[in-house]
Amino acid sequence: MYDADHGTDVTGSLETFLKRRRSWQRTAAVLNVHKQTVMYRRPARTPDRSVHRHQATGAG
Repeated sequence: MYDADHGTDVTGSLETFLKRRRSWQRTAAVLNVHKQTVMYRRPARTPDRSVHRHQATGAG
């Protein structure tokens, strides 16, 4: 939802980050962006933090 609404690819960036064993540097190299750009795209920066709330509260 967030990506479609904002023309971003946070989901793709996260997937690449996880495939690169959570390395900001390797992810940035694959995405051809600066490391700080990858860090800025992380899901915690998006306005909808329902995933994080779900994990923190254990709500289902």
